[in-house]
Amino acid sequence: MLKSFMYFIIVTGVAVLLVFLVYGLSINGHIYSLRSSYSFINTIFPETPFRTVFVGDIMLDRAVAQHAKKLGKEHIFSGVEYVFRTADAVIGNLEGTISSRQSIALPGSSVLRFTFDPSYATLLKQVGFTAVSLANNHSLDFGHAADTETREHVHAADILTFGSALNSRALSTIIPIKGNSFCMVGYHDLFVPDPSGVLVEIQNIRPNCSKVTVFVHWGSEYTHVPSDRQRSLSHAFIDAGADLVIGAHPHVVQPVEIYNGKAIFYSLGNFVFDQNFSFATMHGLMVVIDWGPDRTRFELIPVSIRNGQVTIAGSEERGKVLETLIDSSVTHDVATSIRAMGEFVVEKED
Repeated sequence: MLKSFMYFIIVTGVAVLLVFLVYGLSINGHIYSLRSSYSFINTIFPETPFRTVFVGDIMLDRAVAQHAKKLGKEHIFSGVEYVFRTADAVIGNLEGTISSRQSIALPGSSVLRFTFDPSYATLLKQVGFTAVSLANNHSLDFGHAADTETREHVHAADILTFGSALNSRALSTIIPIKGNSFCMVGYHDLFVPDPSGVLVEIQNIRPNCSKVTVFVHWGSEYTHVPSDRQRSLSHAFIDAGADLVIGAHPHVVQPVEIYNGKAIFYSLGNFVFDQNFSFATMHGLMVVIDWGPDRTRFELIPVSIRNGQVTIAGSEERGKVLETLIDSSVTHDVATSIRAMGEFVVEKED
């Protein structure tokens, strides 16, 4: 009798949860996809050992800061924060410094040096960020002192950092996740285009890492096709021992490639920015990754950026963003899965 009652309670609870997810989860007037909503259920009935979320460029100065001043800082990530809550780690590219310096980047000006109020470090932690890459062309916008201050503020908020503008310090970090050592390596290809140090770093840390991801700042801005150099570098990182390559800097989404059983996202595009001059710069990609012993599932969630806020993209926008991930290097099966489901799976090679 008691077992039957408990079974009834469990079944009823799951049914109610499903109804809520399908009918009650509305983002900006549209229902988030059932498959993506299924991510919530995975946190209750986990299919894989751990989950990470990757996002692209995060710029919190200029018009973004002005919108935040009017609407509140919490407004920036409120449309995607619930996705972060399903993950064990959230990682992005911090496109600027966090310092006590006064902002000099005004909307419409030609100044491209960014600094964010120190309170943003706390906000990033509150919404779920675990680590940020500093391997980019804006980490030194206010010199080495501001770069050091950025690290101090971010670390004080209990967020890890990795990489540097000159590939000269703290190239990697380890994120402990459920008994796994998830390793992040940062590389910036614009100021000092020499990957030798990072290749050695990957090889050195590989024995101590469950997984290694390289977060790379590379390529040309607003270019939808990865360059030959991007392709050769990503292949070299994987040959050195990386399990995943994530790209940033073009400010637009670029295609995905699977090389030797490992995924390469050449550019996730913008995540929070104020480049409101094109569809491509106002939409980016959030990648939810379920890491398992035999297979890795990549859930692809397009995002929209308007008025200093990032939200889940609508169905029509979603399709356009997903299509940019597909080029001639992607197999028919992967392309079909991306278009139909917004996801793909990579099986472990023998």
